[in-house]
Amino acid sequence: MRIGLRHDISHRIKEINERLDWIASEKDKFDFVETTSYESIVESRRRLETSSFVDVNEVLGCTMDKDIIIRKLLVSEEDNHLQQELVSTGGVVPLVISIVGMGGMGKTTLAQLVFNDDRVKNHFNKRMWVHVSKSFDKVMVAVNIIRELSGENIDDHHHISWEFVHHQLNSCVVGKHFLLVLDDVWNEDRNSCDPF
Repeated sequence: MRIGLRHDISHRIKEINERLDWIASEKDKFDFVETTSYESIVESRRRLETSSFVDVNEVLGCTMDKDIIIRKLLVSEEDNHLQQELVSTGGVVPLVISIVGMGGMGKTTLAQLVFNDDRVKNHFNKRMWVHVSKSFDKVMVAVNIIRELSGENIDDHHHISWEFVHHQLNSCVVGKHFLLVLDDVWNEDRNSCDPF
């Protein structure tokens, strides 16, 4: 009985080896790339800068998610009055909505659909789209927000202090009713955005 069991196992190992050889030949035939982890797949993909533009006719689905986000963005007049009271007393309570998930799930497309919806366009005085990506640089993000809000161009942002940019950013946003989309944010350290 032991001899029969060993023979069966050796026969199965031989079959598995043949199958692995076949898979390896198919990989070579189709030029598949070997990777070791999900992170290396993500790293190997070139990150392209996004914009707010989307062809609505090319997008299927997302309607329910889009409407949920838009309902959260379009606060009622009563809520808006409460917000103005908080701001006038020195308290600032910005509404933050995060769209999170794995790459390729359509987070940017969903944000684009919301950003370009007529209800959103009519509700906000100013709408801004800032692409962030993996190398998070809060000075650069702030400079882009200032540029979008005021049209000001801060030259040579690599040699200016965060203090200077932070003051400029604060003066640009005070009293403004705007929508800001920070797209393609990879940084998981919440403290890197504080105080923003």
